[in-house]
Amino acid sequence: MTAVARRSMNLGAVRRHHLSMLLESLLQEGPASRAVLARRIGVTKATASALVADLAARCLIIEGGASSAGTSGRPGVEVAAAGWSVGALGLQIEVDRVVACVVDLAGAVRIEHRVDGDNRRTVPARVLGRVEAVAKQALAEAGAAGIRCVGGALAVPGLVDPSTRALFVAPNLHWLDVDLTRLDQALGFELGVDNEANLGALAELRAGAAVGLRTFVYVSGGVGIGGGLVIDGALVRGVHGFAGEIGHVVVDPNGPQCACGSRGCLEAHAGTGSGATPEQVARALTVALRSVVHLVDPQAIILGGDLAASAEVTERVAEQLRQETLGGRWRPCEVRRSILGTDVAAIGAAATVLNATLADPTLVPLSA
Repeated sequence: MTAVARRSMNLGAVRRHHLSMLLESLLQEGPASRAVLARRIGVTKATASALVADLAARCLIIEGGASSAGTSGRPGVEVAAAGWSVGALGLQIEVDRVVACVVDLAGAVRIEHRVDGDNRRTVPARVLGRVEAVAKQALAEAGAAGIRCVGGALAVPGLVDPSTRALFVAPNLHWLDVDLTRLDQALGFELGVDNEANLGALAELRAGAAVGLRTFVYVSGGVGIGGGLVIDGALVRGVHGFAGEIGHVVVDPNGPQCACGSRGCLEAHAGTGSGATPEQVARALTVALRSVVHLVDPQAIILGGDLAASAEVTERVAEQLRQETLGGRWRPCEVRRSILGTDVAAIGAAATVLNATLADPTLVPLSA
């Protein structure tokens, strides 16, 4: 690569970084003039004006009224983030439903649809057909509302390879080796794929109960139980992408058989449909989470999905962890309930696309 080519690449990266900083500033700190934006992100006013023009050409910002706040001389024209104009599609497959939502750049869920049904008794192709139908409905409504969807992602309850978008196994769906790429052609873009608990954790980090946290464990409860581990603000996937499967931590070797084939797994004791009382659910969760707290030392445990519905379970787990973890007397691990509802993984799926867009606004094409 020539020195000129390297310089061009470096300049492009710097520009993308500045575009990202400016858009983030408008979303987080509100409208501002070009002069104020220049000071916020540390560039010249001329550079800020060029960045504003680029974002405006992508319909990511709009110009508003005049403002003289923090400036001298003639008032400048404020610009604001058009967070409602761009969105992403989030999809979710669960044992008993499929979900589609559209989340805008400002983080608001603008459209949401779900179709209930027992996906355990349906072949993968038919379930993916349901996903395609509900996704197209959400995309059509987004278009009618003036929202440009820049991509989407799918949350699934099993072990997946996000790079190939292959589902290895989803025990509670009874699926093995399912290719999920068939949805790309139907939707018109490459659909990202990830584990539902991982995406739930990212949703909590971006706009849920984990806002302000850096290290936490997210536990997703339903028929199955999954987990997402965030350390220092980053999702931990493990070597093969299989990290976080807390539902298959054994809490009683002599317990009931789990869908994975083992006995006594957490989800066999505490999953929806297990018949366990809140006290029994809390006890099983504590047994599994006690080891996690000792290994990871998180700031908090976030209980999501069906587990978030019970204040009693949350309170029991918090108290038992305080009593039974080695450092609980001095630094007890907080236990919080999700505030994003049972379809949090779909929101997290959309968030992965939006996070990428915020990091590089040039991913949004120039408007015609």
